[in-house]
Amino acid sequence: MKKLQIIILIIGLASIIVLAVIYAPYYLKISKYPCPENINNDGAIECHGIISIDGFGEGGFQYSIVDNAQRYTIAEMRSYNGFRFVNNNIYVIDQARDFGLNKLTNEYDKYYYVNGKITNYSSSTKEGMPKYFIVDTATGNVSPYVSIDQVPESERPIFLELEKK
Repeated sequence: MKKLQIIILIIGLASIIVLAVIYAPYYLKISKYPCPENINNDGAIECHGIISIDGFGEGGFQYSIVDNAQRYTIAEMRSYNGFRFVNNNIYVIDQARDFGLNKLTNEYDKYYYVNGKITNYSSSTKEGMPKYFIVDTATGNVSPYVSIDQVPESERPIFLELEKK
């Protein structure tokens, strides 16, 4: 009977250790890309420059790409695999497609930080709004594209890979 209790205890402790190793980085925000002290963002899982990847988005979207300097959400994703970090840029496809509807113009609009200034993008349809983004993690500058055809040819393979996710 003692051997059985010891075996059960060992299995229980091993299970706790395995779960801790799997989930601790997420809950304790231990990341190979930690956020600097000046980013006061409780939802940040990891940071790349002034850009953070936040968890627990809204409306079924679990992750967000957030510009912490300009304090806005650039894009939202259902999966943590919905972005790529390459050469100090984050490549992301916005899956939420959540835009405000301007009642005066009857157009969808959203602001992005482009070329060092806040820029408004608007369209009469959601399909006419930017979907593909290349984000400079040092400056927060965003290169927004409505369709994959607008993305520079050298950058398309990264987005095509993300579309498969």
